[in-house]
Amino acid sequence: MDVATELHSIHGRLRQSLQAPIGQLNKLCEEAERAKSSIESSGNRDCFSIAEIERVVNEATASFSEKAHALNKAAQAEVGFSQAHNLTNKHHNKNAVISFLMIAIGVFAESAVNASFFLSASLVASPVMALVISFLISLTNAMCSAFGGFFIGRFRYYGAQAVDPNAPEFKTIRIKAAIKFYVFLIVMIFFILTIGLIRSTESLDRVEHSLFNYGDLLVTPEALFLMMINVCIAVFAYHKGKTGFVHPYGDYSDYQHAVEIAQDALYDAYEDAAADIEAVFDDIEDTNEKSSSAQSKAVKAYNKQVTECLNAHRALEQAIREAENQFSTAVTRVVNTQSVITGKSENLSAETLQQFSFSDIGTVELPSFYEPPNNSEEKTALAEAKANALKRLSETFEAITQQQIPD
Repeated sequence: MDVATELHSIHGRLRQSLQAPIGQLNKLCEEAERAKSSIESSGNRDCFSIAEIERVVNEATASFSEKAHALNKAAQAEVGFSQAHNLTNKHHNKNAVISFLMIAIGVFAESAVNASFFLSASLVASPVMALVISFLISLTNAMCSAFGGFFIGRFRYYGAQAVDPNAPEFKTIRIKAAIKFYVFLIVMIFFILTIGLIRSTESLDRVEHSLFNYGDLLVTPEALFLMMINVCIAVFAYHKGKTGFVHPYGDYSDYQHAVEIAQDALYDAYEDAAADIEAVFDDIEDTNEKSSSAQSKAVKAYNKQVTECLNAHRALEQAIREAENQFSTAVTRVVNTQSVITGKSENLSAETLQQFSFSDIGTVELPSFYEPPNNSEEKTALAEAKANALKRLSETFEAITQQQIPD
């Protein structure tokens, strides 16, 4: 076997031994390439949609116009009512909770006083029974008086200050309220007289309304005191029923309430629209956050594979160097052996040795590490877009309310 043939055989065996690390390196490079494509797919971030923001703002604008128009109508109706009735005191401070508590305090105070009078006359068997009966009497007195003030007292002077107070729509209501008031007054007088007669006759079982008993009532100080206390509570509850829960004039509170409802609906529409805009951007931020998390995991996996590729490439280069060293040793051995056999010195030319190069084996395009993009600018742009959308919504709301709502 000549030198060239033997060297070709040795070179072939060495190249064959390098196929395993070359195949491993190529496999790792292909896996890294697939991992890089997954990075690109996971990095698709959701940019805020101009069309979606426009939809929210346009719907809000239509809702603002509708709600402002409703508020304008309610306000005009309120102004028309107050002008028709010539109301001068439209602003009335009322607190239903405080009024209810004050009536409740009056009921319990009157109950305690009534109970003491009943106990002093020995009309009940025990203090508990005295409190129960007194509470029922006080509650009846206060509730009837408060309902009388609410349903009758507010309409007694309905339309009295109007331009034409004798108009049928005003006069009819006043006449009905006057009749109800006198009936209410008679009932309450009868009720309070009955309470006084209970004390003067010292009987809870049967009370007789007669001139004799009325005369006896007038000379019984405790009965008179009891009646006066009940009259005070009745007047107080009547006044609170008239003024403590709504406006004291007729149906005016309905118009005030309609304005309040329309105004609340308008501002609720603004808050809902602002919440919708924030929800759009929150969804985008959530999507981008999930995308960033997925991309971060994909980048870590890809960079790990790049590291494995680089390690495999270094191992291949080491194997190539070892193969080159082994081939160089083999060349020296084969040449020396051939020189001994032929008896003359054998030398190989540079062109011959060039045929047995290993440099082409290590020529592999290696993947590079991936540096994830900085999302701070994107977050800043998203925050600016959100602020601009909310500012535009606020400006639209102010413009519509100033056009629609009268002063």
